[in-house]
Amino acid sequence: MKILVLGCGAIGGYFGGRLQQAGLDVTYLVREHRQKFLHENGLSITSPFGDAHLQVKTVTKASLSGIYDLILLTCKSYDLDDAIETISPAVSNQTTIIPLLNGLIHFQKLDEKFHTERVMGGFCYLSVTMDEKGNIQHLSPSHSLTLGVRHSSQHSLLELLSERLSHANFNVKVSDDILADLWSKFTFLCAAAAVNCMMRGNIGMIMNTQFGRQVIMGILDECNTVASAYGYRPLAKDKQLALDQLTKDNSSFEASMYKDMKINHRTEADHIVGDMVKKGLEAGVRTPYLLAALTNLEVYENSLKTENL
Repeated sequence: MKILVLGCGAIGGYFGGRLQQAGLDVTYLVREHRQKFLHENGLSITSPFGDAHLQVKTVTKASLSGIYDLILLTCKSYDLDDAIETISPAVSNQTTIIPLLNGLIHFQKLDEKFHTERVMGGFCYLSVTMDEKGNIQHLSPSHSLTLGVRHSSQHSLLELLSERLSHANFNVKVSDDILADLWSKFTFLCAAAAVNCMMRGNIGMIMNTQFGRQVIMGILDECNTVASAYGYRPLAKDKQLALDQLTKDNSSFEASMYKDMKINHRTEADHIVGDMVKKGLEAGVRTPYLLAALTNLEVYENSLKTENL
């Protein structure tokens, strides 16, 4: 099985590196500056589950050739259009694409270009970052990849993929209802991003205010109501887990979007909070907290554009 990982940042490097360690044939599709770094320094991973230093195979958009059996998309949502164009020469009617992007709207673009039967459902739970030296730091005790079928033709392929990937040093889970699980993650990510980014603080800081808990619960309720309007009412256990994590006193938890914001990086605001607001409007669900959060994020994004003029 030939595997192409688009991107060798934190997510792509971690999962690609673990697949390499399991003896699988992995190539990274990267930009020229990242290719130069990897060829000179290799891929380094520091993790509670074992460190790794690997030599890697890389290609760039200009040098990509041949067809791949599996493509892992690990780009940011705002790079999706370029990613689709870049991987197209490597896709055949035997290729499976697994996007590990946050949110939901990327599936529409991928389906339009490659058709649903080529695009499997997938998401990960993994807290990783790439340090200033370009090495990958795994920060949490979880490292899971969840897969699920989005087309009736994918059942046998899912069985094959889960067996092959299960030899790697991360947890592989098979979802019986990948759309429900994707919605569950989407609602949590949106609520967390909206809370942290609008309030410019971690959960502990927000909870240490007069009305912080009320605001957090209002945002969670809006996200859950939108999900329910689309037929994906959160399970009681998932609602409680989200509530517990987002209302824990003294918690240092921060959504990744807020971490990007703190270092003046572009965010996935439109892909996460913006899409939830849009879905709410289409379903007739009022989302005043999310509208405020999205406006806040748009002001931030516009300020970045102004600074870069």
